[in-house]
Amino acid sequence: MTETCLLRLITMKYGMNEDNPMKKNMKAQMLKKIVVKCADFWMDELEVDSDIFDDIYLEAATRAIEKRKDLPGFKVTIVIETWEKKDFKKPERHFCYNTYRVLVNAGLHDKAEMLRLNFMRMHGVDLQKENLRGNNDGIAPNKSELDAPRSGSEG
Repeated sequence: MTETCLLRLITMKYGMNEDNPMKKNMKAQMLKKIVVKCADFWMDELEVDSDIFDDIYLEAATRAIEKRKDLPGFKVTIVIETWEKKDFKKPERHFCYNTYRVLVNAGLHDKAEMLRLNFMRMHGVDLQKENLRGNNDGIAPNKSELDAPRSGSEG
């Protein structure tokens, strides 16, 4: 078998480049620039590969939280806004994510639980029961049991 035939077989079987058999052909990455904003506290721009992640906005929000979690004065609000950089002037293409769920996705369960309990105490809404991503479906937020009247006599 000639060297050319062998090289073509290797190329076909392993997806290697004929000019350089050690260099694998890789599909071009679909990197998207995602902006993540948490109120007026902070804003980041991250690149996320849309071929790898189903939800590029959640991935960007998670990375932004992970990047900032150990910084002094780290703050979050209950929602994190995300959008593709090219859609800056298109608010209908901006998405709000439940920060509780982003913190859980980042493995920050204690911080997520702190946010959840504080928000439930102040507003009576349990962030754990809310959707990952906000939408305009007209459904009112859940109310926690903290505000529900207790049955039975106290005494």
